[in-house]
Amino acid sequence: MAETDKKSGHAKSTGDWPSLTENHWYSLAVSSAIFTALATVTAFIWIFGNGFDGDADLKMAQTLSPFGVALFAIVTFCTVGWRGSINTRQANQAEREGRAKLLQEGAKLIGETDKASHVSAGIATLEIVISGEDARLAVQALNLIADYIQNRQDPTNTDQIQAAAFDALRSGEARGHRAERTLAFKASSPSSRPEWDVVPAVSHTRFIGGTFSGFTNDYYNNIDRNAFVGCLIFGVARGLDASSKFFECEFKLSKIDSLPSSNGVLENAFTDCDFSACVFGSINEVQLASGRGNYFYQGHEPSIVSDPTFHQWERYLQARDASERNGLSRAILIETGWKQS
Repeated sequence: MAETDKKSGHAKSTGDWPSLTENHWYSLAVSSAIFTALATVTAFIWIFGNGFDGDADLKMAQTLSPFGVALFAIVTFCTVGWRGSINTRQANQAEREGRAKLLQEGAKLIGETDKASHVSAGIATLEIVISGEDARLAVQALNLIADYIQNRQDPTNTDQIQAAAFDALRSGEARGHRAERTLAFKASSPSSRPEWDVVPAVSHTRFIGGTFSGFTNDYYNNIDRNAFVGCLIFGVARGLDASSKFFECEFKLSKIDSLPSSNGVLENAFTDCDFSACVFGSINEVQLASGRGNYFYQGHEPSIVSDPTFHQWERYLQARDASERNGLSRAILIETGWKQS
């Protein structure tokens, strides 16, 4: 049964109690040895203090002997526990030193960017560090991989090395770790619009001028850690909150769940987007979505936070028959190659 922690007031399971440290075991071993020695001397004086009395002293010694055996067993147990804790400490220290060496080796290899095989080996080495129990070393390894992606200025996971780097970051994210890095990627020209992917497990990322063909779980797992400026957002089949993290972006063939009244939202543009059941902040956002082939499915009308009674949706958006919905969604997925990961 769980007990309540007096300071926090939270339930405390048995596993939450502190384990015995090396110093605890040492103290127990020494204390039990001293107590056993004193008990042995006391028993000897008590039995033989008045001289040797044959059968009576023998019976008394036999009566006390099990207690002596028990005391010596306790001393042995505490000594074994102490030695075991020493061995555990030494093993942990050796493992930490080994992972620290792996971190150094991984940093060296991933820095040799002119040698693809070395970079690949470096990422694999750093992923071993990430999978370990030392959170500080894991974050340092994630930092190195995030720096590699930043320096390469190519946030995509299309080639094998980049895919391995993204997988290593996801591995750290799954363990609750995150790189202490803020990344920024900018297209070389407004017209180039390279295709990019959201980078997982970093503190924050700012994308300027790229193209995103759908969003995978890397986006949805880091939904508040990304900002998009002047990007083309294409073929997002899962619901999207087009809030202030998007500025001067163009959305095409995407499902929009929310278009709130927030800074920068009115600078975005929408074309052929599905606004079914979308929650608009005000009529201004509705006017922003007007025309350009944007639509909603009948029976799934949007709503406005500032005017819940508004119902003249066909003045601003195309009304489509609900029977078309699944077919069009599948067409978007096929056209963009979007996959849920």
